[in-house]
Amino acid sequence: MKKSILASTLITAVLSIGVSNSAFANKPAWAGQGKPTAEQKQSHRDEMQSKKASQSQEQKRESHQAKMKHAHGQTH
Repeated sequence: MKKSILASTLITAVLSIGVSNSAFANKPAWAGQGKPTAEQKQSHRDEMQSKKASQSQEQKRESHQAKMKHAHGQTH
């Protein structure tokens, strides 16, 4: 009985050390560098607006193509 408790305690301890080791992994270079500057915020904002505009144009084109197929009796 005491051997099984000792064995399970030992296994638990070894597994805990193995799992906790990954919690202490090195941070990536971009992590933990504080808040972004105003310039970085504006750059990100501009990128997102550009991305949104290009997605909107793509959606309009797809919608137009679908309407044309429907108008001409074509299906998927």
